Amino acid sequence: PVVLQPGDAVYRDGDAAGPLYLIQEGRVRILRARHGRPTEVSHLGAGEYFGEVSAVKGTPRTATVEAATPVRLLTLSGD
Repeated sequence: PVVLQPGDAVYRDGDAAGPLYLIQEGRVRILRARHGRPTEVSHLGAGEYFGEVSAVKGTPRTATVEAATPVRLLTLSGD
C-alpha cells in the first residue's frame, strides 16, 4: 500500500498515465485548475477509487489528487 500525509500529492494534472487507486483509509481531494488556481472539485473516501480513466485509456492525468487526511491507497495496474 501507499501511505500519504495531508497535502502529499498522489499525482498531478498532466502526469503520465499510471495505476488506478483504491482508498483503504482516509480521504483525498480532487483538484482542477480554475482561473489559474487549484480548486477542489470533489473528495473521495475509504472504499472509493480514482484514476481509472487514465489507467484504462493510457492518457495523461487530468486533475491533481492529494491527501486531505492521512491516507492509505492500494494501487491496481494492468500488469
